[in-house]
Order: sequence, then structure tokens, then C-alpha cells
Amino acid sequence: MKKILSNNHGYTLFIVLMTIVIFTILALSFTVQTASSKKQNMRVEENYQSKALAEMGSEYYMIALKNEFDDMQIKAEEAQKSYLSRFNAEDISDSTIQEARRYGIEVAYSYFIDQISGIQNSKVIDGTPSNPNYKIVPNEPIRNGDSLSITFDSIGSIDNHKTTINGVLEIDLAGMYDPLKLPTKDNYFKPSKPKESNLIPNPDPNNTFKTCKPDNYEAKNGNGNNSVPIGTSIKCDNNNTQFIVNGNVNNLNIKDSVEVFYINGRLTDHNSNFSVNSKKKLYLYVGFSGDNYFGNLNGVHNARVEVMGNAVIKNVKGNTSNVTFCVHGTISGYKTNSKSNNIYFIEEATSPEEFTSPTGKCYGWLGETGDQDPEDTQIPTWEWNIPMITKEDYEYK
Repeated sequence: MKKILSNNHGYTLFIVLMTIVIFTILALSFTVQTASSKKQNMRVEENYQSKALAEMGSEYYMIALKNEFDDMQIKAEEAQKSYLSRFNAEDISDSTIQEARRYGIEVAYSYFIDQISGIQNSKVIDGTPSNPNYKIVPNEPIRNGDSLSITFDSIGSIDNHKTTINGVLEIDLAGMYDPLKLPTKDNYFKPSKPKESNLIPNPDPNNTFKTCKPDNYEAKNGNGNNSVPIGTSIKCDNNNTQFIVNGNVNNLNIKDSVEVFYINGRLTDHNSNFSVNSKKKLYLYVGFSGDNYFGNLNGVHNARVEVMGNAVIKNVKGNTSNVTFCVHGTISGYKTNSKSNNIYFIEEATSPEEFTSPTGKCYGWLGETGDQDPEDTQIPTWEWNIPMITKEDYEYK
């Protein structure tokens, strides 16, 4: 054995060389495998990054689209108000309301299309040599009635690696309003009071007032007899401040505490003094369509009188002030010692604008605060919402 091992015929050199060759091959194999794994890992990382970039672009674009919804709501509301402002309130019909709704939707749609065309469609994340970025490629919006479909491609890129995501957003423009809350002529239109009662309406339209005695308001003639004929219905509210006479009145002398005195019949007051000095405004209504006779207006302050027929006025004393006679017929017979004191005698035939214009002295129920009648016709309004999203989806290409 010792002899063989000490034999120098070249075997040792051969073994050494073979060992070197084997280790060299193994080293090269590991080096190639490592390089390949690194390259593969880089590709996986780049694919992942391009996917993340595409997702970033999709999310950005979706948010940008939805950010316009609030302004669409505002534009629709402004548009319907602008449309209805072209009409007088009494001329607005149910079809006009539907036209205003449609106009609001069309303005909101046009605004949306204009705004999305200006959305930034690309972004470079940083300035590295790999140039990571995303790009949005929008398609032409498709509209079908009130349904609007918006599709786009979001392309994420890094070096030569790209990932594309297809995004879809579908919205319902009709969802911008609640059809159950859309007004109709029946539920918003309250016609103005009839021409016969522009200024002073019946204070008891539902017939809830109690029956009163004549002396509650001191309507008596000079002999102390009741000025209201027997059998005439006289009613008043619980506070004895509003009275209704469903008949004629012969003489008139009203307490200061009375706020509304409503005579459905004729007033024949030839001689007595119509005297009221109240802190609150008095409203006197006379419904007879023929001649109605008023005695002396002596110390009458803060009163409005509406006469459905003609008013024959005996005299106006100088201490009378802030009185307006609104007469739908003619005015005659009065003499006045006062040239000012805010005393107005207004005939509808000669001053119709005073009865029809909101600023007229004989227009509407003014009440104590000067507010217009709550039953006046109103322009219809309704609440708009943002568009309803019916579909939101992403798909990798």
C-alpha cells in the first residue's frame, strides 16, 4: 500500500485538476443561478410596481370623477330655479315642473362632461431612471337616457413593464332627484285669494267661532237699540278681537280692542261716528256689492277698510290718520279737513295696480307684521341629490 501511494506516475496531478474543474463548474452554476434569480426577482418587482401604479391611477381617476358630483347637484338646482324664473308662479304647470327637472339634469350632465375632460391624465412618480408613472386613457362617455357610463384604461409603467386596468363607472342622472318629492301643481300651488277679498280674508273660514251678543262690540244706534237686525248671526273668536256679522249693520262704533270686523252684508251708517283709536291695526270688511254708507270718520287711526261695492263717506275729520280705503266699486261723498295724515281712498278701476302689485296698498293680507298672505302662490322648489352610482368596477387586462 505504501508503495502505491508513493507512486509518482501522475495520478495525484490528475486528481487535483479534476477537483479544480468540478469546483469551477459548481461555482459557475451557482453564479448563473444567482444572476437568473436576481433578474427574475427584478421582473417580479417591476410587474408588482406597474400593477400598483395602474391601481394608483384608477383610484385617482375615480375619486376625481366623484369629486364633481357635489357641483353637479348645485348646477342642477340653480338650473331648475333659473328655468322656473321665466314664468309667473300661476302659469307654472306640472309639465313646466317636469321641463325644469329635465333642464336641471341636462345642465348637470354638460357640466360633468366638461369638467372630466380637464382631469389630469398622467403622472410620473419620481425622477429615477426607471421612470415609474401612470397614464389614464379615457374612452368617450356613453349615455343611454339618464344612465351615463364612463370607461377608462389606467396604465402603470416602470421601465418596459406595463399593467393595464380597465375601470368602469356608471351613474344614474335621474337619481339626482327623488320622484316622490317632486312637487306637482296640486301640492305646491295655492291660488291667490279671489278678487273679492284681496285685502281682508274671512277670519273664520272653518266656522269655528262662537256666537256672540251684539253688545260685545258696541254696535248700537243713537237710541240704544242694537244696530244689527234681530236674527243676524254674530260670531267672534275666543279673545273677542275678531268678529263676523253674517248680515247687515246699520250703525258702527267699534271698540278699540277689535282687530278684524267682517261684515258679510251691507253697512248703512249715515250719522254715527266711525271712531277707532287702536294700538293695533283694525281691518274692516264690508261685503255688500251695492252702496255702503259710512258716517263721520272721527279720530280713526291705524285702519284698513275693504269695500266690495261702493263707499259713500260722509266726512273725514282732521284728527283721522293712517287709514286706507280699498274700494272695488266707486268712492263718493266724502269731505276731508286733512290734507295728509296718510289717508288713502283707492278705487280699483282707477288704481288697479294697488290691488295686484305686491307693493300695492290694497294687495294681500298684510296682518300686523306686514307679511304677505301665506296662501299666495309660490314658485315650486325641490331638493336635488348627487348622482347615484349604479356600477363601479375594475378589470386587469
